[in-house]
Order: sequence, then C-alpha cells, then structure tokens
Amino acid sequence: MARYTRRTRLPEPEALDGRTLEMAGRLLLGPEWKRPLAKLLGPFHPDGPRETIDPRLPFRWTMEPTPGSSKPFNGRPIPGWVWPVLSELLHQRALDLAADARDAQRLHLEIGGLVRDGKKSGGVMARKIFRACTPPRSSRPGSPRRRPRPSSGRSISQPCGAPRPSRPRRRRPCSTGCPSNAKESASGRRPQRRARPCMSC
Repeated sequence: MARYTRRTRLPEPEALDGRTLEMAGRLLLGPEWKRPLAKLLGPFHPDGPRETIDPRLPFRWTMEPTPGSSKPFNGRPIPGWVWPVLSELLHQRALDLAADARDAQRLHLEIGGLVRDGKKSGGVMARKIFRACTPPRSSRPGSPRRRPRPSSGRSISQPCGAPRPSRPRRRRPCSTGCPSNAKESASGRRPQRRARPCMSC
C-alpha cells in the first residue's frame, strides 16, 4: 500500500529575493508556478486589475547575474506590491489546507470504523483489505498467543488440496474360467455376469 512521504521543512527566508519568491510560488501553485503566478497577480496590480501581468516577469524576477558573463542581464527586481499580495495568498492557502486536513482526518476515522464493523459500504472486500492491512495478533505487543489447532489427520508433507492416495481395488469374481472363477463357483457363489477378467487373469 502506498504511503504519503512527508515533505522536508522549508528553510526560513533570509530576504525578499528570488528564492523566497520561488518558495511561495511552489507552495501556492506547485512546481510549474511561474506562468500561473502571472495570472494570479493580475487582479492585484496597483495600476488596476487585469487578467494577467507579463508572463516573462516571474522568470526575470528569479534570475541571478552570472559573474564573468558577457551577455546582458535581463533580470528585473521584484516590485514591492508583490510581497503583501503573496503574504495574504499564503494565509488563505494555509486556511484551506487546514480545513482539508480536518476533513481528511474525519473521513479517515469514519472509513476505518466502517471497515472494522463490516457494514454495507464496506462489505467483504473491505474486510479483506482490513485484514491485509492489520498485523496478526501474534505480532502485536502484549497479545496472547493462540493455541495450536488440533491436527486434522493430514500429514505435514501432504499440502492442503493435494489428491488423496487411491485405495486398492477389491478383486471381483471372474467369468472367463480362471482359477478364481472356479473357486467362487465351488463355494456356491454366482459368478459375475459381465465377461470381465479379474486381476489374476
């Protein structure tokens, strides 16, 4: 079963620079955050709300000058109005995540109760999943050991479901005139009607 891997804690921002902007953008919009951030900041532009700002700006805000390079530096400083907007958006994001965490915890407890009780929403498949995910009692701390079950008479070397050894067939009286047929006739028994040789023929 797949488990959630906890993400490492983000470092504390040292200054209002491109690294802090990158951490805020990843928390708000995920790994590909630069182009969506342009649309997210559009309605908060100080010159008036708009659909989006220049999509190249988030890329230029995170640029750092390369020492010894002859190419012109196209980076831009981050405007001051961006940081209050990001702070408020991060606060709203934290509230949404806290609400989602409460709902996830409540749903986890409800589903776990349904699986344990084996109700309609769980059924046989839910009980199988619960048994597969629950460790056996012998491995739980402080659990009593089970008594060994009585033997069913099956040998240990014979696996469950293996075919049982066939029993030897009884010899039937022969009607083809062999010694066993003569012996049966002398004893007064009627020979077998079918002309089927016995095992001694």
